[in-house]
Amino acid sequence: MKYITWLFRIVMLTILVVFATQNTANVPFSMPFLLESSLPLWVLLSIFFLLGLVFGVLLLLPKYVALRWNSRKMRKEIDSTKTASTNTINTTETSDAGAPQVM
Repeated sequence: MKYITWLFRIVMLTILVVFATQNTANVPFSMPFLLESSLPLWVLLSIFFLLGLVFGVLLLLPKYVALRWNSRKMRKEIDSTKTASTNTINTTETSDAGAPQVM
């Protein structure tokens, strides 16, 4: 499995290097009232890809935190149920210990 992972990484790196070398032409980029510049196309695409990645993670973060909170709450409930059932079993065994056994 490690070999497949490394092969995939090498192929992706090769594709990215070829992409960057083929898209070196400068492209004008301007934002109203903020910025005007000329950057290589691969730089602009990389910047906007990373911005999309960051915004996607930020949008999913509240749901992730809610699921973690719910999981922690359920884990505590399971632990308390295990503790209660263990205590019930232990009290039942100790109460039966003093009873005479019928043969």
